[in-house]
Amino acid sequence: MSRQHINICRVHDGFACSCEAVFDADVGIEAVNHPDHYGGDTPYEVIKVCEAWGLDKDAYLFNVVKYVARAGKKQKSSEIEDLKKAAFYLARRIKCLEKI
Repeated sequence: MSRQHINICRVHDGFACSCEAVFDADVGIEAVNHPDHYGGDTPYEVIKVCEAWGLDKDAYLFNVVKYVARAGKKQKSSEIEDLKKAAFYLARRIKCLEKI
């Protein structure tokens, strides 16, 4: 497995960002590009679906799709946790819409 050096954020679920929680890490490229728990390198990979649906510009809905899609795939024991995370982001999005 080849390695790639990236910045990882402890707060924003591993996405590279500029907040103060970012740390440097050496990770396997497979962990970054097309991880199996996000659909692998298929037309149905979460990021590709979200881009096609225009959800890549909405962090809340992107995370809803991401957590639902990976529920139980990364670790079977974390399926409920992934679905609760999806519900959290959906509730946040709904609260935003209700303020409008």
